[in-house]
Amino acid sequence: MTAIKLRRALAAGVLTVAILNTVSTLAMPVSRKSPPLLVMVWLVLLLLHGGVYEFGERIRRRFGLGMYAAAQATILFAIALSQPPAPLKIVLFMAAVAELVTLAGSVWGTVRITIGAVVLLVLASLITSDLYSATTDGLILAVTGLIAHAIAGLLSLPRPEVRAAPIGGGKAAAGLSAREMDVLRELMHGRRNSEIAGNPGHQ
Repeated sequence: MTAIKLRRALAAGVLTVAILNTVSTLAMPVSRKSPPLLVMVWLVLLLLHGGVYEFGERIRRRFGLGMYAAAQATILFAIALSQPPAPLKIVLFMAAVAELVTLAGSVWGTVRITIGAVVLLVLASLITSDLYSATTDGLILAVTGLIAHAIAGLLSLPRPEVRAAPIGGGKAAAGLSAREMDVLRELMHGRRNSEIAGNPGHQ
């Protein structure tokens, strides 16, 4: 995925989350409903977060990657402090880590980026909750990072080179007849079955 597609996908994803979270929270039964002011705070923070994704390239060009990362970290920290639903908070951190790893992993190190995000999430959770909730949030983000690093490692492994076995000129190989060898050769050159069948030399 190119950087532009990732940026747009993240911006659209956060915008969708902002809308669904707002509607879901406002539609919640009265006994569990969050205060409307808090819902509006979540909406504003999510829209701001999505906007930073959307205009991320311009922000990075003008202020640098470090300032972009600091802006996203500040917004994520504010979102975590506002205590949105836990899955929403963790998914936003996951997406931010994924983007920052693609942008700066080779410079800052993917493990450092992941650990930084875990520390930020745990700190916000400690401020607003208890040690159990904070470490559980951190554990979920850390496990996600571990899986992402494992997948990235697997994808970076060299792939074995696959070569076609040489076909002898007219000699039967592996029990193939001369006609089968000709058909195989034609297929290797990209010809279709109908083209091969229409060629009088293969009748």
